[in-house]
Amino acid sequence: MSTDNMSMGKRVLREIGMVAKESVRATYRKEWELGFDDAAQTCLGVLSEAADELRTKMKTGNLSKQEQPLLARLEELEEEMGKRLQSAWEAEPAVKALPQPSASRH
Repeated sequence: MSTDNMSMGKRVLREIGMVAKESVRATYRKEWELGFDDAAQTCLGVLSEAADELRTKMKTGNLSKQEQPLLARLEELEEEMGKRLQSAWEAEPAVKALPQPSASRH
């Protein structure tokens, strides 16, 4: 149906529907971003805190030979976790779950 034949009321309702859908998408996106950020900070924080304890021991000269490879591994995991989280953020896997505007409305 062309917009020429559509009543003013139907056009207004269609526009309101489109605005409402975009508002829901924006809200969902913001909540996803906040949740992702909280989860990412938690993951990185756990690794960072463990590594920081060992770094402190290293600065004071109290890092044992057994703890040295552990510190190296924690630092590797920290870096890898950061890369993977960045990749997941850029991929935005949750976008597929967001309501999509229908093609006929463009």
